[in-house]
Amino acid sequence: MQRHYPKKTQPTTFIYGPVPRKVAYTT
Repeated sequence: MQRHYPKKTQPTTFIYGPVPRKVAYTT
């Protein structure tokens, strides 16, 4: 599991807070 943002811009399921959300990383 990577706790860092991926090298691609795509929605990834990360555990943000008490509940897992789908956040999109813009790198």
